[in-house]
Amino acid sequence: MSEGGREEVQARYTLAKQYQSNEKYKEATEEFVWLWKNIPTQDPPMSGVRGSFMAHKMKQLAQKYAPARNEFVKLRVAAELSNDRFDWLVLSEILDAEQEVIDWFDEVKELPDATKQFAQVDYRLEKLLITKNRWADITNYLYKDPFAKLQTEYQHFQQHQQWESTQDRKDLPEYNPFRDTAGKLYASLLAAGLTKLADQVAEQAIKMSDSLMLRIDLVRCAHDARQSVSDSLKWIASAVPGAEGKLVFGQLRIAAYTGFKRYDLALKECNNLIRIAPEMADIHQVRGGLLMELGRNAEALTELNQALDNNPTAPAQALTVRALIYCKLGNSVAAILDTDRAIELDPNLSWSYAIKSKALYQQGMFQHAYETAAKSIDLDPLQIDGLAQKAKAAFRLGNFDDALEECNKWIEGDSNRSGEGHYYRALVYESVGKPELGSEDRNVAKKLGFNQDESN
Repeated sequence: MSEGGREEVQARYTLAKQYQSNEKYKEATEEFVWLWKNIPTQDPPMSGVRGSFMAHKMKQLAQKYAPARNEFVKLRVAAELSNDRFDWLVLSEILDAEQEVIDWFDEVKELPDATKQFAQVDYRLEKLLITKNRWADITNYLYKDPFAKLQTEYQHFQQHQQWESTQDRKDLPEYNPFRDTAGKLYASLLAAGLTKLADQVAEQAIKMSDSLMLRIDLVRCAHDARQSVSDSLKWIASAVPGAEGKLVFGQLRIAAYTGFKRYDLALKECNNLIRIAPEMADIHQVRGGLLMELGRNAEALTELNQALDNNPTAPAQALTVRALIYCKLGNSVAAILDTDRAIELDPNLSWSYAIKSKALYQQGMFQHAYETAAKSIDLDPLQIDGLAQKAKAAFRLGNFDDALEECNKWIEGDSNRSGEGHYYRALVYESVGKPELGSEDRNVAKKLGFNQDESN
């Protein structure tokens, strides 16, 4: 081993990772402890890796090897004694001690020097507060002057752009911290009830660096902070095409409106796009999907028929969308024909198996539906329609343990919070003699707006 400096740091870091991969945990622990203590003086540029990639490796090690955890606890104690809050916070993340960080935050947030204490760790505190859904604390305590924070991040973004312009590489990943900061500041101000100030911050961000993606990030962060998306959509609605051009602009706005479940606005934008570029291969497929989401299934079928007629080599995705529309219209035979064609075109498209399972379920072929849904999940364990159909089929087959397990996965993965998973789990609980749990799930399904008549 060489003596000190970057060369030794790099050699020890490589060795630590090798020890960890080879399950030589004692040796890996020794190397990581040395690296943690010495990187700040021996190789300062490596400090970023120390607090990110290396910290992640240390966390994995601590979870598998108790002696490593004990050594990292000692490092954390030392950091706290020396009032090194950055190291203390990173080591808290390594040791899964985030609640202790939150407790510390709550203890000092009202103190006169709180801003100074938070300054060296504000970014990591920001991430933790968002995880805990404490958005208002970001603007109330971390960034009390949101305009100053916005200006700082804009300067960082400009510096990065200047550096990027000197690089010959074309594969640099997109990096825009300004957009992310603007969205988080906007959302945190909304969460704090400071709507007027939130709008002023959004307007300033748009004035400094306007783009459709910036405006989408404003709405996305508001959504993540559980604030009114309807009120925030004004930023997207007032956007105008920029360098991306009208076609890409329209596609991005359709995707944004769809993501925020404003299918009516997405459909309006889709109609505009059809007028601009009627020759686009998948535009009628997109319009059909939006009409389906709005419950206009007969119109949706017409659109998908047109999409498929215009494009004889249409992808499996289009056939699967039409199959889903057929299911909603009660034509399970046509749905199965379309999904079979889709599977023939793309045997690895898990959604096609999920929709075929849905059609088989409608026909009362519960065992076949169960097996087809299982195939969908084999291809994609997170395929929500596959999980839903497997849960439903298992229930109809009387496999209540299996149905309960699949319902739990369904509910956990249902980002749309539709309530249907809770309804079916209620049926399972009631079938196994747990009516109280069933009643709880029925109430949740009702609160989430699930309509039993819409399930099939």
